Amino acid sequence: MKIGILSLPAMALAGLLPALAHAQETYTLRIADQFPLTHIASKLTIQPFIEEVEARSEGRITFEHYPAEQLAKGRGMLDAVRTGVTDIGLQVAGYVSDRLPLSTVVELPSISSDVEKCFNAFQTLAEGELLEREFKPMGVRAIEVNCTPPQFMTTGVDEISSLEDIAGLKLRAGGSAVELTLTELGAIPVKMSAPDIYVGVERGTLDGAVFAPASTLGYNLQNIVGGVAKNVSFGSNAAILFMNENSFQKLPPDLQEIILEVGKQVGYDVAEAYNSGTQDALDEIAAAGVNVYDFPEDVVERIRAAQEKVGEVWVEQMNSRNLPGTEILDAATAAAMTN
Repeated sequence: MKIGILSLPAMALAGLLPALAHAQETYTLRIADQFPLTHIASKLTIQPFIEEVEARSEGRITFEHYPAEQLAKGRGMLDAVRTGVTDIGLQVAGYVSDRLPLSTVVELPSISSDVEKCFNAFQTLAEGELLEREFKPMGVRAIEVNCTPPQFMTTGVDEISSLEDIAGLKLRAGGSAVELTLTELGAIPVKMSAPDIYVGVERGTLDGAVFAPASTLGYNLQNIVGGVAKNVSFGSNAAILFMNENSFQKLPPDLQEIILEVGKQVGYDVAEAYNSGTQDALDEIAAAGVNVYDFPEDVVERIRAAQEKVGEVWVEQMNSRNLPGTEILDAATAAAMTN
């Protein structure tokens, strides 16, 4: 049998065929979150991410979106991604602080007082120390990170006017830094998924929440709470859009790059929007009849002192677990100040 020899153009074409076939391959990814479609986090984070990736990939990536805890509860998103129930899922680090302890550094008030600076810190860590120390060992990677807007004490009563008013309050806390702060103040932090807060306050099993104003509106809490103290931020929540590492590695490099680039841009856009939108959300809450007020100065001073102590306690807790608490906090502080 005579073996034919390909011409140079034919050989070149033959070499390109696998790459061309790969370029035409399409991928459908499942993405899950705990937010209703009307929630600001969905409108600013999940939905733009989906739209932009689909557009930039020219249809090579499409998504099946499962909002409002359809695939997993808010506390279970990390496991849903790890086990492949979903390819992508949004996890609030404070819900699983035992498994993402170092990620909660951006929840400290010293880092998260400004959302854009908080994002700078979180993005830098997610591409470096956190990727290596926390994410890779669990088979996931962060493709987008958020620091939520400043959180304020939101209560069923119209106003907190003294430290005695805070003592004993059962308040939903979404992050470990908030839990530590509330404990220091004599309140009782309660771990609870955001969608359950409404029923808790309505039934009286919860006295309120430390919550971002936009989230208060997103879950319609303005209909049942009485007051929001606006002059002290209790820090931020760390929200991470995780992707299963195996799912990520199945994508060709150009699509991997699109996902990472879109995630980073969406994270930055969200930070800008959160920084500018807090006052608008407070105005809307006030218009709904909620008392938006300032804590008295002595209460402010006591909360500030508690928050300073929380930073020290966080480092001690990390170091006691043989985790690099001091190193991570120093890195976060430095990164928060970068442009």
